[in-house]
Amino acid sequence: MIAEAMPQWLVASYSAVYAGVARAAVDAAAEHLRKRGLGRLPAARARLGRADNAVAAAELVVAETAARIDRAPGDPETNRWVWRAKLTAGDTAAQVAASMLEAAGASASRRGHPLERLYRDARCGALQPATSDVCADWLGVAALGEDPDHDAEVPRW
Repeated sequence: MIAEAMPQWLVASYSAVYAGVARAAVDAAAEHLRKRGLGRLPAARARLGRADNAVAAAELVVAETAARIDRAPGDPETNRWVWRAKLTAGDTAAQVAASMLEAAGASASRRGHPLERLYRDARCGALQPATSDVCADWLGVAALGEDPDHDAEVPRW
């Protein structure tokens, strides 16, 4: 029972958090690039553009998940979206924060810089329950047509 309820309150909430961390990394990087004149560099702009695109996609997955939770909480397809959202948001946050830190350069890696903090925060997205590997495993079991909450041979938690 708890495995069926958990996605609704735990996993889904982490999804929104890490989509927000990813968005904050893009915003902090954009500000840093503007202030330091690095926004003139095509490679930095390309990283920023790709990151913005990835975050927008993650935000859409999280929004779709929230809408499904409102419409059909506990539904197996709703739960599938919850696991997708956590995997997408957690992985996106880590990838985006790393890319934004690289685009910003070494000065952004010092303690106290917003990007340094966001990078550390984003790395935790894949570690918070459910981990990215747990989410991917759950989705893989579902893709095989099995019931991830009941048919898995090895417990995930």
